[in-house]
Amino acid sequence: MKRLLGLLLAVMVMMGGISCAVAMAENATAESSDWMTKLTNKTLIQVVEKEIGKGWTLYQPNPREEDTKMSSNAFLKKLKLYPVVARKDDAMQLIILKKVSGKWKVDVCNDKALTRPELTIRNFSMDENVSLSEPEYPVYFDYLDAEGKEYELILTLRTQFESTFEELYYHENSNSGMSSTTIRFSQNRGFELSCYYSIGYTVEYEVRMHGRAKFAVGEFQFADVPLHFSDLLTSKICEAPEEGASLYTLPDTDTLPVAKVYQGENLQVIQQDWNSGWMIVYYRGNYLFIQDVYVK
Repeated sequence: MKRLLGLLLAVMVMMGGISCAVAMAENATAESSDWMTKLTNKTLIQVVEKEIGKGWTLYQPNPREEDTKMSSNAFLKKLKLYPVVARKDDAMQLIILKKVSGKWKVDVCNDKALTRPELTIRNFSMDENVSLSEPEYPVYFDYLDAEGKEYELILTLRTQFESTFEELYYHENSNSGMSSTTIRFSQNRGFELSCYYSIGYTVEYEVRMHGRAKFAVGEFQFADVPLHFSDLLTSKICEAPEEGASLYTLPDTDTLPVAKVYQGENLQVIQQDWNSGWMIVYYRGNYLFIQDVYVK
């Protein structure tokens, strides 16, 4: 009996040791801050620290769906570009590594691409199902504001062309119910806003703002991008004829007007491209269109 108890005790000690060792190995493999996972690949760590110095906490992208080791040599063989986030106190850098002749080198360092005072980054991820033959793959950066609203900033890495930030996505409540909003970044046209409402319709707006923001990965500054279209509003005065100026859901006078504004009214508007003949006006919780001849 004593021998049996001794054997059981020995097995328990061994199992405890194994469990402890497994836990230590797992902790060494991936430490997380919120949803951020620390970079574990020693080669990549050395490459990044050679460029920006030590003292930064480095993070690797998380997988989107499957439980994939995103900085393992097996996964890195599939890629030509690889994103890393570096954080130190309130500073943050986006680092893009590029594989050149089989070796990783720092291609881009941008200390303004991901920083926004009113938002806190919680996670960044990329699709784990990639291959060397793919010319591009998206990277997702997830943020929270002080009220808990979630935002997703999307970067597209391209192996053959310039990598650029593509869009900002979020959900919100509106007068027309829950909506999901996408602000797309267009290198030549500025910003395009699409609102998808839960009651079943989509509204799209385009704002051409040449020179307002640059979207290439090395030049992008998150602070230059509007979080909401309301950030672009400016105050103007309505100069309408006696019968008023019509507001439309589309920039088209052949459609049915939905409201009118009158001479002297203070309007909140977004300037469209100067050749369009239209402005976007924020009216009673909705974005509508007004002919720019009635706005001064």
